[in-house]
Amino acid sequence: MPAAKITLVPYLQKWDHAARKLHIRMLVAPTGSPLEPMLSSPAGVPSFADCSLAFRVSISDTVGALPQRTLVDQTIDTPRAGAPDARTIFTAIKSALEIPDGAAGDTFSEQRPDAVKQLRKYLPRSYRQSFDFVQPRTSLAVTDDSYHCLVNCPPDALPPLPDTVIGWGEAIAFSLRRPRLAEALGLIVPLELTLDAAPRLENGGWLWAELSPESDYFAQIGLPDFLRVFATRVPALPTAGTRPIFTPVVFPVSDNAADAATLGQVDKVFAEAIRFDDGFSKIVHARQPLSVDPLDEDGAKAPAPRDEGVQLAWDDEDILEGQNRALGAAPDGENNVVAPRGVFGYRVDVRKEDTANPRPWVTLSKVRSPLDLGVNLGTAIEERWTEVHPTELAGQLWLSPWYVSWRGGSLVMSTNDEQR
Repeated sequence: MPAAKITLVPYLQKWDHAARKLHIRMLVAPTGSPLEPMLSSPAGVPSFADCSLAFRVSISDTVGALPQRTLVDQTIDTPRAGAPDARTIFTAIKSALEIPDGAAGDTFSEQRPDAVKQLRKYLPRSYRQSFDFVQPRTSLAVTDDSYHCLVNCPPDALPPLPDTVIGWGEAIAFSLRRPRLAEALGLIVPLELTLDAAPRLENGGWLWAELSPESDYFAQIGLPDFLRVFATRVPALPTAGTRPIFTPVVFPVSDNAADAATLGQVDKVFAEAIRFDDGFSKIVHARQPLSVDPLDEDGAKAPAPRDEGVQLAWDDEDILEGQNRALGAAPDGENNVVAPRGVFGYRVDVRKEDTANPRPWVTLSKVRSPLDLGVNLGTAIEERWTEVHPTELAGQLWLSPWYVSWRGGSLVMSTNDEQR
């Protein structure tokens, strides 16, 4: 499908049961140059860098159906607000990355999975021994030596070098990896929503946002491919006590039940939304490398010359299925479902095992981050994250058996020990 001019995606953050306030972060994802008018005509349509947005948040208690505009139980209008430093910072980004003017800088592509390629993954022994594993639940996952053979095969000839032009697509992606920068640019908007009295969302439901009549671009939302809206499933919100909340996957918002019926079979995606609505991984596995071969699971190769630390991974089949939904052709006779994952990356915490006296968790992702890009945003203690991406082997896309190697230090910064 063509990339929309603006895409709105809400992400759950925190539930304050005493004040009945739901905290979310709204992703506002534009395409094209944020420094140029959003539309060439009519005149007067502002650029993203200069816009002020207001949202109309819709809440539905109908948890048993997909999100529909005919099933709304509460609406909340947010105040109009802009990002006063956005133009200055976007201009600095354009200069720093040497983004070209015009069409050459518009590196946003159509959002569609590959019709032929599929993402695959070898399920290592450490994963299979972490729970009652019987067999892979998808043909995308393998337990044989096919991945090992590909890794050890002579490499293919190097493909032609890709275009080295960095455009606004890459710039926006970079900015979203720096949350304070994303907020200063208006790409991330924190919102605090006051819910109606119980039973509103007491049994769960849906939440999404569209542009309100007070917002810039409201007059354009009826244009084809101008605005795309996704909803987050909201888990049951307790009226007493609290619980962690998270948006692991988002769903397109339909006009009515007939439109929702055309979205395809979403049972697997719905189960994913429920399974991870607390924001925690469910199957974490680890192992120490046994030899110089990082894939050796039997200790059959020469011993490693030094301690290589611990290899970690988690939720192998869930990540595999979720990423393939966005990147590749649907497996096993399933249909492609438009339901993007809400996970950008993972924060890894560790602690010493002590059942009698549990120790506090220690993050492996904390950094002290100065940020000065056109505007000095100061220095803050922030959490980074570990991202999981596939690599290409012999024309096939594969996720690594393990996602990170931990040698006792940070997972997001190079340390002196790592360099030695």
